Amino acid sequence: VPRGSTTTISGVTITRGRVGILVTGRASLAFAMVSENEAGGIEVRDNGTFEADKLRISRNKGPGLTVIKAAATLRGGLINHNVSSGEGGAGLLVVGGRAQLMGTQIEENDAVRDGGGMLALQKGALVLERVRLFRNTTRTGHGGAIAVNGSTAEMTGSSVFDNVAEAGNGGGIAVMKGGDMVVSNTTVASNVASFQSADWPGGWGGGF
Repeated sequence: VPRGSTTTISGVTITRGRVGILVTGRASLAFAMVSENEAGGIEVRDNGTFEADKLRISRNKGPGLTVIKAAATLRGGLINHNVSSGEGGAGLLVVGGRAQLMGTQIEENDAVRDGGGMLALQKGALVLERVRLFRNTTRTGHGGAIAVNGSTAEMTGSSVFDNVAEAGNGGGIAVMKGGDMVVSNTTVASNVASFQSADWPGGWGGGF
């Protein structure tokens, strides 16, 4: 969806491409699936705007949704089983942009680096309302569910449970390097910050 254009899409499956959808203009997507793409599910960049209702983003290599100096709003939907071997944020990666999620489930995403479920970098902003983060994993980084690095996040009415930072800190949430996060009316439970072993004492902050 190029700059200067507006596109509305409903009831489709977008699969097995490089990036499923690239948005630099304005795009709306509803009741759709974006899956099994080779370099990420959806990428919104360069002041683009993306809105989605009841969208499923699943089994992509690379972040399910990437927002780079742009804006995205998701209402409902599911982001699951995405795998990122790059910067991190297997479910959602925000770099200098803004993402607002309402009633969305972020489940069983797997990042090699920070933020198994989601990562905000470079003055990015996350606004999370009634979001469920469940069984997300970072293999070598921090923040099994969420990592906030030099960015801001607000979370309310949500749940963060059974997430793992296998070799880092913050099994549920990690706020790092000038990051700021406000959490209210949210349950954070049963998260794990790296397991103990004979030569490793384990990570800090199972929840935060």
